[in-house]
Formats: sequence, structure tokens, C-alpha cells
Amino acid sequence: MSKVPRYHDRVVFDFAVGALAVLALARLNRLAVRDIITAPLRHALKARAPHAAAARWATALLMCHWCTGIWFSAAVTAYVHHHMSWSWWLYPVTTLAIAQLASDYTDQTNGILER
Repeated sequence: MSKVPRYHDRVVFDFAVGALAVLALARLNRLAVRDIITAPLRHALKARAPHAAAARWATALLMCHWCTGIWFSAAVTAYVHHHMSWSWWLYPVTTLAIAQLASDYTDQTNGILER
């Protein structure tokens, strides 16, 4: 019986971590932008938006799942890169890829949930 090379294990593990990062980001994104438990925060920011520039920025950020996704993706990717010891140049590529995949996943699940 042949033993699976360690490289194969690493590739599978990296793929699994990437898939979990995408799913975690999709959930964080939905939590911030659409869930009921964060609605009071979004409404409070919206009420303050005409008076404060920071509140206007935060409101715009929390109302757009694409905008929120890129910032959350940067945070999730920083965490993954720190623990996986990936090369630094993969950080922006991974951030954008995870944000895109999570946003596409969110778009697909929103269509399913709204039917």
C-alpha cells in the first residue's frame, strides 16, 4: 500500500482552509448587511448619517455587501495568512478571490432564500 505524499496533504488542507474562509466570510457578510440582529446598528447609523461624515461612511459600508465583503475578506485573509505562513504576495490575490467567491455565494443564496 503506497503512502500519500505530504505535499498532497498540504494541498488538500490549504484548499479546505480556503473553502472555510469563503464560507465564513459569506456568513459574516450576511450578518453585517442583511441579518435582523444587526438591523438596530444599521438603523442607528442611518439615523446619524446626515450629521456625521464617519456615520455616512459606515452606513454606506454596512448597506453594500460588496463593500463589506472586501473589508471582511481582508481581515479573514490576514488571519489565514498569519496562521498558514503563506507568502506575502498571495495576500492581495487571496483577499480579492475570497471576496469575489463569498459575494457570489451570498448573491446565490439570497436568490434561493427570497423565493
